[in-house]
Amino acid sequence: MDEAKWLSWLTETADEYGARCVSIVGRPTSGVRYPLALSTAIRLAAGHPAGFTVGGVVIAERHTEQRSESARLLAKGIEGCSYFISQTVYEADPTERLLRDYVRDCRGAGVQPRRIVLTFAPAGRPKTIAFLKWLGVRIPLETETAILTAANPIARSIEICRDNLRRILDHEYAREIPLGINVESVSINRDEIDASVDLFRALDAVVRESLGPRGRA
Repeated sequence: MDEAKWLSWLTETADEYGARCVSIVGRPTSGVRYPLALSTAIRLAAGHPAGFTVGGVVIAERHTEQRSESARLLAKGIEGCSYFISQTVYEADPTERLLRDYVRDCRGAGVQPRRIVLTFAPAGRPKTIAFLKWLGVRIPLETETAILTAANPIARSIEICRDNLRRILDHEYAREIPLGINVESVSINRDEIDASVDLFRALDAVVRESLGPRGRA
């Protein structure tokens, strides 16, 4: 879409469907060109008369010395994003590094960090893990092995997700960034779909534990 069509789509989305929340995602590969830049699309949506709440995506694994995902979050927040949803987390280290640097960069720019919603998903089958990796999720070999060799692979994946969230929340940045949790299932198998409920309960308990008295309010 060009700018005019994008504005028309936003108006239709608000007027005909009553939607007030949009998550805007960039091009799938660097070789694809579109008439409308992502930054422009975000600014137009954030400034639309319908009052959209605008979100984006965050991928902790691409936060490197060569490419700062933290700087991208900062720029998108200034352009109008009020929240970011992460790729599925199966490794805590990249998310810890990103959130630490994001708080530092927000302090330097004198702006408040935007909400970051961390995504988790149960996985107990080789095909499910392969699909997550195909989606771009980084799953360390030792994590994959621990899941697939466990007596109950799905339960082990929930334990790993729970432990990763504990690690992520066990830092000072967790007191400064408004964090959220998103639990999803990427499987067509009933046991893995049902396990998303168990995963949610496990992660909810971790969040309440981290918040202390505030989490029980």
